[in-house]
Amino acid sequence: YYPTLLRMNLGEELRNLLTCASTGVRAKTCNAIGNMARHSSAFYGVLRDAGALSCLTLLCADSDSTCRKFASFAVGNCAFHSDVLYRDLSPSI
Repeated sequence: YYPTLLRMNLGEELRNLLTCASTGVRAKTCNAIGNMARHSSAFYGVLRDAGALSCLTLLCADSDSTCRKFASFAVGNCAFHSDVLYRDLSPSI
């Protein structure tokens, strides 16, 4: 599945969803990114290049507790499973 998903270039769409006005959309997007990072490093470059990591960092301080929880989950998985994104994630760690 990964080659097909990578060809879809989802990075910008994910970044846009992370900035959605709906807290539910932001939280579910963080959860999806956290699961993507948990299962493969294939999307790390896509997330970094789209600016999604800086959005995740900001969402760790979101006013909604569910957003904060899933943003932390995503950041944690991105950092735990590989050191590739340490520099990008350092503001949130």
